[in-house]
Amino acid sequence: MDSVGKVVNDVRDLARTNWTSSSTSPGFDITTSPAIGSARKRGRVVQVGLAKPTVTFDVRDLVLREVQLLGSVIGTTENLISVVEFIKDRAISSRVETLSFEQIGEGYDRMKRGDHHGPLVALYDQPAR
Repeated sequence: MDSVGKVVNDVRDLARTNWTSSSTSPGFDITTSPAIGSARKRGRVVQVGLAKPTVTFDVRDLVLREVQLLGSVIGTTENLISVVEFIKDRAISSRVETLSFEQIGEGYDRMKRGDHHGPLVALYDQPAR
């Protein structure tokens, strides 16, 4: 199992570090395209998850630099264990905001505007927090 060398919010921050492999999630143009564009020659990008059915990237980055693009639904059990350990060891937490069932429309509008951080979760029988 590969060790984690560096975690960044924007994979383009790794462009000058000669990195070999990157995992990108959840599969949007803002994650996959920069990962392919900043991979070193013959580097590897692993697309984990399926947030949307199509992603746009510059095929020249993939072909001319011979980048490998691999897909994974979630990975192996060992991958999942290593991710959980990584999160635990570094005390990483998620910003989950709960909404009441009645607030779903408002939550949807906020997502369309990009006016939220982290997942919004609607709970049927609980008040928002």
